[in-house]
Amino acid sequence: ILDMTLDLRGFYVKIGQVCSTRHDMFPRAWIESLEQLQVDALYGNEMPNQPISHLMHEDADDRDTPEAGDSQLKKARLSCQGVSRQTLELSNSTARLLVDLAGGGLAAFELHNNSSDNNNKSNNSKNNSKNNSNNDNSNNDNNSNNTSSSNNSSNNSNKSSSNSNNNSSDNSSNNNSNNNNNNNHNHSNNNPNNLNPLNWDSAVHDGEDATSLAPRPLGHFLCLDRWGPPSEAEEARGMPFHGEASSVPWQILAAAAAGSSAQFGALLPMAGFEVSRSVKLVAEAGLAVIAERVTNVKDLGRIYNMVQHPTIAAPFLDGDTVVDCNGKRGFAQVPPGELTASPDTPNFEFPVGKNSEGCTVNARQMTGGGDDVLSYEVAPGSKHGWVCATSAKKGMLLGYIWPAADYPWISLWCCSGSDGSARARALEFGTTGLHHPFPTLVRHPMLLDLPTFAHLDAGESCTRRYAVFVVPVPPDFQGVAEVSLSGDGEVTVLERTGRVEIARRITVCRGVERELGDRAAELQEVESAPLGAAATGQVHRVRLRDGRQAVLKVQYPDAEKLYHQ
Repeated sequence: ILDMTLDLRGFYVKIGQVCSTRHDMFPRAWIESLEQLQVDALYGNEMPNQPISHLMHEDADDRDTPEAGDSQLKKARLSCQGVSRQTLELSNSTARLLVDLAGGGLAAFELHNNSSDNNNKSNNSKNNSKNNSNNDNSNNDNNSNNTSSSNNSSNNSNKSSSNSNNNSSDNSSNNNSNNNNNNNHNHSNNNPNNLNPLNWDSAVHDGEDATSLAPRPLGHFLCLDRWGPPSEAEEARGMPFHGEASSVPWQILAAAAAGSSAQFGALLPMAGFEVSRSVKLVAEAGLAVIAERVTNVKDLGRIYNMVQHPTIAAPFLDGDTVVDCNGKRGFAQVPPGELTASPDTPNFEFPVGKNSEGCTVNARQMTGGGDDVLSYEVAPGSKHGWVCATSAKKGMLLGYIWPAADYPWISLWCCSGSDGSARARALEFGTTGLHHPFPTLVRHPMLLDLPTFAHLDAGESCTRRYAVFVVPVPPDFQGVAEVSLSGDGEVTVLERTGRVEIARRITVCRGVERELGDRAAELQEVESAPLGAAATGQVHRVRLRDGRQAVLKVQYPDAEKLYHQ
């Protein structure tokens, strides 16, 4: 059916015609599952494959639970109230990443103090040698860089939680303003050290109790099993906005002693899902590779959606912060109940958009509405989707790149105060571009030739991947024209004003290409028992994402070398 080669930790994997095999001559199968093989490729033996349900059931044996070292469990101040929440800290020589264990969000991603100076020196020499200086005028809107002190639309809760109290939005604005003031004195212009772009808290945004330690959306959170509101009946039975993933506690499943990789997960009881996340900080780079595996633990298949929701806030976000992506055709979201027809004909192409008032806007900047959501297809033909937010004033760029087959939609949320100030911005990418309950989605299963939901059969699992990175940028940086991932795993960001490398070229291990390559994304399920084996390899039955069946041939290490000999 297909003919392609995957390089996974020394194994040469080929999908092709069924070849004759003989009885399995080996004591055990080389592959338990494709996902485990890919985790091993990234983590080695540091990440035991233990079922989350076993680790998290009330009657689970605590002795079977891998624990992180004490140095990795931190109490981090994540809100303007100085609340200490338990987090898992991952760190390398360039950056640190904090995971909020209450709701599973990536609550902070920061460069260390020594990283930007070294990077700027390196890239200054590169830029001088290439003499590629591009100082075109930017189209930035010079709005205030403080957050809102006013009341916003009653729909602001749509991007945080279903229980937002709109009457308390004045308090939300004041709290958010205090947060800006408290943080700004720690970050001088063009110094990205210890600046956290994911400094967003749904409690602060909604004017709720920011001292609460309860699970809630923070920073970059996961929307699962849905994106947007539940139906009225589901909400009455307790289903949260954006699903349960950010409303339930997450637990550490494994953590490397070096402190740069970990695996953690959660159970979503209403959805009937089990989710695990593996995070790996790439050595000497401000880049993390993340793989998330979702399993339907129920006895019936069901439709669902999975959307990444990175949310930026002050001090990184202000009127000068620009957002770029490789979105193409798009449309503006409308409130539930107002979608009368599918927007099969796109309204615009990125960077053009329309806000909630119907005005044409530049989607790279704040769009002026209190709850504007613009959804775009990943540019057709692209192997990878990407989205970046840049604050040249603060000297930092936050970016994401992922296989387009995993997440074919990009959505940009913009929340502005009534005075035009920047309150929040989300750089979302996921399996859907329709921000509505499931009854609406099944009436509009396709938009812009893309599905609006996915399906997970009983007992079925699905793994999706992405990478997140932070890099320093010069003060005259105009934005991002392209983010590329080469075959040898090198991530490069090109400036919008021309094909000029910014601050530095981010080079990562080859595992990034293996984890984010479009070839691996073709595979949906691998049977653990081999169909047969020979001296150089064995074969397994697989199912592709489009439903077709194929055979996976796994060559043993050095098989190619032996063949040539």
